[in-house]
Amino acid sequence: MYDVSLNVVFMQIRSYDTKTQFCFTDHFGLEDWIKAVCQCDFRTFPFARFPEHVKILQGYTFKPLITMMVLKDNPFMVWMDASIRFKTSNISQLIEDARRLDLVCTLCGPSVAFRTLPKTFSYFDEQPCAFIRLGEIGGFFYILRSTPFIMENVVKPLVACALLLDCMVPSDGPPLKYLAGGEDLVYGNCHRFDQSVLAIVLYRSFGTGIYNRTQAFDNKYFEYNPNAE
Repeated sequence: MYDVSLNVVFMQIRSYDTKTQFCFTDHFGLEDWIKAVCQCDFRTFPFARFPEHVKILQGYTFKPLITMMVLKDNPFMVWMDASIRFKTSNISQLIEDARRLDLVCTLCGPSVAFRTLPKTFSYFDEQPCAFIRLGEIGGFFYILRSTPFIMENVVKPLVACALLLDCMVPSDGPPLKYLAGGEDLVYGNCHRFDQSVLAIVLYRSFGTGIYNRTQAFDNKYFEYNPNAE
């Protein structure tokens, strides 16, 4: 259950720093449930402060924005979608890796070139063919430290793209239509919104050195449960 996974994170992180804050932003009316699970800082996302397209929840632009908000006030953060279930109660090495490397993320799929719209590559002045051998990086779980390099080269580009219509979220139709790409090896066959942009930003920042900061999709710490989202 998700509350069990949350408690795993709480216990492990607080073993490093008892003053750590746990922040939640709720779009689905879960405030009472979240408060029952832990002593947390519950925040309502300020949609009114941002462009209209940020209100499209299936575009996931709120994720980079929340990441920026949290890292402005905290030395590191764990992003964990509701789809994540921990396999073990011992994630101390995972947390330590993030402290040492500034970033931990997860490889999760085929070529970024096939799972990202061409207009997103154009925003970053990149060609899809440059990413054809680079796999997707999951947006469902990552750990970031608020170092100057991470803020300038990872978080700020993510936020800038999230705020611009036709970068992370396309303007020419409902986002769900972009999730149904087939298996054909075609550039822009589908689009993964925040996950597409996360991969571009991380490969631009670290090159293939990002693999030193990634774990396999089938890893020893957690599993992804798409039915729980």
